Amino acid sequence: MSKSFYSLAEIASRWGCSHSTVLTLVRSGNLQAVDISSNPGGRSRFIVPAESLEDFELLRTVTPPSTPVKRHVKVRKRDVIEFI
Repeated sequence: MSKSFYSLAEIASRWGCSHSTVLTLVRSGNLQAVDISSNPGGRSRFIVPAESLEDFELLRTVTPPSTPVKRHVKVRKRDVIEFI
């Protein structure tokens, strides 16, 4: 059985980023969280519902292109003297 809620520290560890990065996502509204602090006007303590975490990760998942991207090679002319 998976967890119902995750702390910001657990998410930071899962993603390999800092706690402040996850906190920024929560405060910007990109990652939905619940403030469980006992004093609403004081320091916040957030937990993230598992559904919100899964939704966020699905929205941010990058899939590789189906066909390889062609790289353009820039050809430089060297040591060419043009006479008019």
